[in-house]
Amino acid sequence: MKSDHTFSVMFYLKASKQEECSGYIFARVTVNGKRAEISLKRKVARDNWNGEKGYLKGNREEARVINKHIDDTRNRIYDHYHRMEREGAFVSAKAIKELVTGKKEREHTLMKLVSDHNQNPGGLLS
Repeated sequence: MKSDHTFSVMFYLKASKQEECSGYIFARVTVNGKRAEISLKRKVARDNWNGEKGYLKGNREEARVINKHIDDTRNRIYDHYHRMEREGAFVSAKAIKELVTGKKEREHTLMKLVSDHNQNPGGLLS
């Protein structure tokens, strides 16, 4: 089946604010030019990071474990993307991020606030 949108995944190192010599690994998911970033919650030395490949350099135990985590995350992202495509669901970078992380961002709309207020009108005035 031909896709109607663009899709890409890349892994990069975002510099730590406390330490200049290390950074955190992030995945960037892009769908139709819209981006979402997913933290892998792994901190590594900048000297050990291969930016072109998006992997940790070397064959040490730490590098193997982190590179496996990167591969697992990449596979989960692609699995969610392909599932959404097969099901005909709306595919967006934000939707993929929510599925991968298991967290859904709370939507604050005026209708939701009015509905909440109408269900509990005394809470704000007392």
